[in-house]
Amino acid sequence: MNAAAAAPGIIVLHGLMGTAASHFGRPMAAWRERRRVYPVDLPGHGACKADAPAAYYSRVADWFCRALEAVGPAHVVGASYLGGTLGLLAARRRPDLLRSLVVTGYTAEVPPAAFVAWSASFKMLADANPGMQAAYRQLHGPRWGDTLAAVTEDCKASYETVIAMRWSEIEALPLPVLLANGDLKQNEREAAGRYASGIGAITGRVIEDAGHLPMVDRPEAFAAAVEEFWLEQDGGHA
Repeated sequence: MNAAAAAPGIIVLHGLMGTAASHFGRPMAAWRERRRVYPVDLPGHGACKADAPAAYYSRVADWFCRALEAVGPAHVVGASYLGGTLGLLAARRRPDLLRSLVVTGYTAEVPPAAFVAWSASFKMLADANPGMQAAYRQLHGPRWGDTLAAVTEDCKASYETVIAMRWSEIEALPLPVLLANGDLKQNEREAAGRYASGIGAITGRVIEDAGHLPMVDRPEAFAAAVEEFWLEQDGGHA
């Protein structure tokens, strides 16, 4: 059995209006040299056949947990407030299915109005930018507007009851968590810096010269930081 087949699998969850390939293409290429990588396009996105459901976060978290059951305990990487949040929801619901969790472009305890404004901003920007609309159609097909609407409506309806997590809740998760944020957004830099020495389950890592999506801005640095974290969880063996 080769090293990649023997090592725990890696599952990547993209951010809103992205895909596994568009957000993690270059890091996944590096990780595939040593590990099995499972790119996941979430409902309503990319190659996923399932459209975006109502009650998006809760139902897609359940959908993702069923996908994890087929793979076995795996390392999960989640981007921003879609993939990162879904990774955290899966870790809270079925921690036995995750070997570890990496969250990037994320900070907890976001005020509800700010979280809803974040999701709504995608549609507002697309409405003002035909090129962005064309890119979304190319990635997701004509359903992209319905996907944004489903996510935004769920942010309004379910943020405080389903989506939001406190730092104390993440610290208490029974599995290792890496918060890997870029240094160009103050709130994300400060969140990762707060956990640089580790608190509870969380270890923070700041990726220099990177913004909200460090795996896009600094793919080599991001891939290396995450691989180092995984090696620690796997006892130094890839």
